[in-house]
Amino acid sequence: MSLLAGFFFAAVLAAVLLATIAIWAPRRTVPRAAAVVLAVTLIPAGYIALTEILGRPKPIAHEWWSGEVNEAARPLAIRKSSLAGAVVGVIDNDMWRSMAIVADELSCLLVDRAGAAGVVLRTSGPMHGADPDQYQQEMEAFHAEVDAVISGLGN
Repeated sequence: MSLLAGFFFAAVLAAVLLATIAIWAPRRTVPRAAAVVLAVTLIPAGYIALTEILGRPKPIAHEWWSGEVNEAARPLAIRKSSLAGAVVGVIDNDMWRSMAIVADELSCLLVDRAGAAGVVLRTSGPMHGADPDQYQQEMEAFHAEVDAVISGLGN
């Protein structure tokens, strides 16, 4: 049984115990019935709360009970605090037919609103049989030309 299933089982058990105590308590019928109803609503509320927790990604810091926290294999790219004055590269993987339109709109926004000095579009589509060394050289030249890169636009 997983830890989360154990928590849900404990919540159900607590609700059942509370309902049992409410039923056998020496009180009038109305408060006992209200206590039973509240105890029974604890079960679906606990289920909904646990499914809500499961539906969201959790930070690595919340993995304290497992004792084994896997850190990122390599650090994420350093983020620029501002794009003002920067040359921004956009990589087109040649998968969107509308990428030219998206790149034009993105270029306008980057220059007009973010203050970028310019935008360089680099097509990097699937090249079957392409020379890996040549591709590496092209990417290094692209890297030298730009200050920041936007890639992976939701494919």
